[in-house]
Amino acid sequence: MLFSSHLLDEVELMSDYVTMIHEGKVALNGALDEIKERHRHLTIQFGAPRSQPPELAGALSVEGSGRVWTAVCNGGLEGIQETLSKMGARMVEERNASLQDIFVAHVGRKCHSPEEE
Repeated sequence: MLFSSHLLDEVELMSDYVTMIHEGKVALNGALDEIKERHRHLTIQFGAPRSQPPELAGALSVEGSGRVWTAVCNGGLEGIQETLSKMGARMVEERNASLQDIFVAHVGRKCHSPEEE
């Protein structure tokens, strides 16, 4: 069955396999569990405020300001703890990325919610 929606939380609940399309092109394709396994959402805290986002291996997107930044990373987290330590930072939260997080990280913008229309 084909199910199409901009409501990615519903897609996440109902789908085993997803294809994300952005501007007519496939942005991501695969088994939902495998896609979610490969992507992590991190919250990072620095000892001192930063004006530029940290560069992290595998980071698809990094957002924030000052001392607190979030990142969506693709792949393993090997080396990220060491990199953060060298930067004077620590990971304060690590969780599975939602399908919304993953989509935004890959294409650079959020889907419209019904409230925004």
